[in-house]
Amino acid sequence: MRNDWLKKLKAGDKVAVASPSAILSYSIYTVKRVTKTQIALNEIATKYRIDSGYRVGSSPWNFSSLIEATPELINDIRIKKHRSNMVYQFNNIDENCLTIEQLEKIIKIAE
Repeated sequence: MRNDWLKKLKAGDKVAVASPSAILSYSIYTVKRVTKTQIALNEIATKYRIDSGYRVGSSPWNFSSLIEATPELINDIRIKKHRSNMVYQFNNIDENCLTIEQLEKIIKIAE
Protein backbone atom coordinates (compact mmCIF):
# COMPACT_ATOMS: atom_id res chain seq x y z
CA MET A 1 0.00 0.00 0.00
CA ARG A 2 0.94 3.62 -0.49
CA ASN A 3 1.25 4.39 3.24
CA ASP A 4 2.90 1.18 4.49
CA TRP A 5 6.11 3.13 5.07
CA LEU A 6 4.33 5.19 7.77
CA LYS A 7 3.88 2.10 9.97
CA LYS A 8 7.63 1.38 9.75
CA LEU A 9 8.69 4.81 11.06
CA LYS A 10 10.63 5.06 14.31
CA ALA A 11 12.14 7.85 16.37
CA GLY A 12 15.03 9.48 14.53
CA ASP A 13 13.74 8.80 11.01
CA LYS A 14 13.42 11.69 8.56
CA VAL A 15 10.09 12.57 6.94
CA ALA A 16 8.97 15.27 4.57
CA VAL A 17 5.95 17.41 5.39
CA ALA A 18 3.93 18.69 2.44
CA SER A 19 2.32 21.99 3.37
CA PRO A 20 -0.16 23.63 1.04
CA SER A 21 -0.03 27.37 0.67
CA ALA A 22 -0.02 29.53 -2.43
CA ILE A 23 2.30 26.80 -3.70
CA LEU A 24 2.97 23.37 -2.26
CA SER A 25 6.11 23.39 -0.15
CA TYR A 26 8.05 20.63 1.56
CA SER A 27 10.17 20.60 4.70
CA ILE A 28 12.23 17.83 6.29
CA TYR A 29 11.66 16.90 9.94
CA THR A 30 12.77 14.19 12.36
CA VAL A 31 10.35 11.72 13.95
CA LYS A 32 10.24 12.20 17.72
CA ARG A 33 7.80 9.47 18.73
CA VAL A 34 5.47 6.95 17.13
CA THR A 35 2.35 5.60 18.86
CA LYS A 36 -0.24 3.14 17.58
CA THR A 37 -2.21 5.95 15.96
CA GLN A 38 0.06 9.02 15.60
CA ILE A 39 3.49 10.27 14.60
CA ALA A 40 5.04 13.20 16.49
CA LEU A 41 7.90 15.25 15.05
CA ASN A 42 10.80 16.89 16.90
CA GLU A 43 10.72 20.32 15.32
CA ILE A 44 6.99 21.05 15.35
CA ALA A 45 4.13 20.30 17.75
CA THR A 46 1.85 18.99 14.99
CA LYS A 47 0.96 15.28 15.03
CA TYR A 48 0.12 13.11 12.04
CA ARG A 49 -2.10 10.05 11.63
CA ILE A 50 -0.15 6.84 11.18
CA ASP A 51 -2.81 5.34 8.89
CA SER A 52 -2.90 8.19 6.36
CA GLY A 53 -0.04 10.60 7.08
CA TYR A 54 -2.46 13.53 7.34
CA ARG A 55 -2.17 16.07 10.13
CA VAL A 56 -4.35 15.43 13.17
CA GLY A 57 -7.13 18.01 13.29
CA SER A 58 -6.67 19.18 9.71
CA SER A 59 -9.54 20.42 7.61
CA PRO A 60 -10.07 19.98 3.87
CA TRP A 61 -9.03 23.62 3.45
CA ASN A 62 -5.89 23.62 5.56
CA PHE A 63 -3.99 20.37 5.71
CA SER A 64 -0.48 19.03 5.66
CA SER A 65 0.69 15.49 5.25
CA LEU A 66 3.76 13.32 5.64
CA ILE A 67 5.64 12.25 2.53
CA GLU A 68 8.34 9.60 2.45
CA ALA A 69 11.69 11.39 2.64
CA THR A 70 13.62 9.68 -0.14
CA PRO A 71 17.21 10.79 -0.77
CA GLU A 72 16.05 12.39 -4.03
CA LEU A 73 13.29 14.37 -2.32
CA ILE A 74 15.63 15.50 0.48
CA ASN A 75 18.14 16.70 -2.11
CA ASP A 76 15.44 18.49 -4.15
CA ILE A 77 14.15 20.26 -1.01
CA ARG A 78 17.67 21.36 -0.02
CA ILE A 79 18.36 22.71 -3.52
CA LYS A 80 15.06 24.63 -3.64
CA LYS A 81 15.58 26.11 -0.17
CA HIS A 82 19.17 27.08 -1.02
CA ARG A 83 18.01 28.72 -4.26
CA SER A 84 15.22 30.54 -2.43
CA ASN A 85 17.70 31.81 0.19
CA MET A 86 20.06 33.05 -2.52
CA VAL A 87 17.22 34.87 -4.33
CA TYR A 88 16.19 36.45 -1.01
CA GLN A 89 19.78 37.58 -0.38
CA PHE A 90 20.05 38.89 -3.93
CA ASN A 91 16.86 40.91 -3.55
CA ASN A 92 18.28 42.52 -0.41
CA ILE A 93 21.59 43.62 -1.92
CA ASP A 94 22.22 47.32 -1.62
CA GLU A 95 22.61 48.36 -5.26
CA ASN A 96 25.04 51.09 -4.18
CA CYS A 97 27.60 48.47 -3.19
CA LEU A 98 27.84 47.18 -6.78
CA THR A 99 29.67 48.85 -9.61
CA ILE A 100 27.99 49.52 -12.94
CA GLU A 101 30.15 46.77 -14.46
CA GLN A 102 29.00 44.26 -11.82
CA LEU A 103 25.36 45.18 -12.38
CA GLU A 104 25.80 44.80 -16.15
CA LYS A 105 27.32 41.33 -15.64
CA ILE A 106 24.41 40.31 -13.44
CA ILE A 107 21.91 41.51 -16.04
CA LYS A 108 23.79 39.66 -18.78
CA ILE A 109 23.66 36.43 -16.75
CA ALA A 110 19.93 36.83 -16.16
CA GLU A 111 19.11 37.39 -19.85
